Amino acid sequence: RCAASILGVSELILLDHRDSGMAGSPDNQHPRALIQASADVVVPELVAIIRRLRPQVVVTFEPNGGYGHPDHIAIHRHTVAAFHAAGDPARYPECGQPWQPARLFYTSIPRSVLIKMRDHLAALGEDTTDVDRFLASGAGWSDEEVTLTLDVRAVVDAKWTAFYCHRTQFGPDQLFR
Repeated sequence: RCAASILGVSELILLDHRDSGMAGSPDNQHPRALIQASADVVVPELVAIIRRLRPQVVVTFEPNGGYGHPDHIAIHRHTVAAFHAAGDPARYPECGQPWQPARLFYTSIPRSVLIKMRDHLAALGEDTTDVDRFLASGAGWSDEEVTLTLDVRAVVDAKWTAFYCHRTQFGPDQLFR
């Protein structure tokens, strides 16, 4: 809610699923964890939102969820399915009038950015273990796969302030700080 307020989000929509934690954690097994939620439940929830809001563009995580977070991977899968279903009048008729957004985008971190980050940290004498782990896991997209780059310089301060709202996930030792 704090981040949404800072970013000027006029309507925050929360799905009734809880955080799944990182891969292999006990939270993954909780029955209300997003990773446990069936596509039969989540996709119509998203279709109803798309049909009500009628966006031109839908944005979700890339297939690996940015860094392998189970919730990010799950919401990617469900969002892609909802994007394709939203415009089909035969699918989920109970979710409102069909609407097909024009574009579907994935957020991604180019692999070259992770490499630059690691090199910068190493030059400062900082520990590069987390970035090395990301790179070894295959995180990041090749520059050739990135088809759109947005200049966010005008809103980057608000973005960082919104990030800081997530105190449990963005503490002082967090990699991107």
